[in-house]
Amino acid sequence: MNGKSKPSRTDSTVHRPSEKKQRTAISRGLDDARNHYRRFASEFIGTFGFVFTLTGGSAIFHAYAHPGLSPGMHLALMTSVCALWLVVAIHALGDVSAHFNPAVTFAFALRGDMSWKRAGAYVVVQCAAGSAAALLARAFFGIESGLSICKP
Repeated sequence: MNGKSKPSRTDSTVHRPSEKKQRTAISRGLDDARNHYRRFASEFIGTFGFVFTLTGGSAIFHAYAHPGLSPGMHLALMTSVCALWLVVAIHALGDVSAHFNPAVTFAFALRGDMSWKRAGAYVVVQCAAGSAAALLARAFFGIESGLSICKP
């Protein structure tokens, strides 16, 4: 042998990336400026689709559902439709960006995975997408359709 021994698995000198270094790698991915327009477009599409599916789907169920449909069945159908949208959107857009929720964006910023400047931009895009989707649903179905409004 050449006089150097291989470190054993229990040897403390074996290099293992720390959690902080792994988090830094994630941060570099989220803060990479080369793809930020694609990321913002992905967030807009995903959030827009989610909000439009929720509000538009509720209006369609309100207008065309069987009168005997129970509130529980309505809730189950709407949950299924929205979950299906999220599955499709995450599979289609997940390699670019797919959290579609300002609360998740805030959590990424708190953990240090994303800069606060980038998180603010994501939240603006997500809120703009949600507002645009709600306005489009209102234009399609009218205010009388309900649009998932909570009523006393």
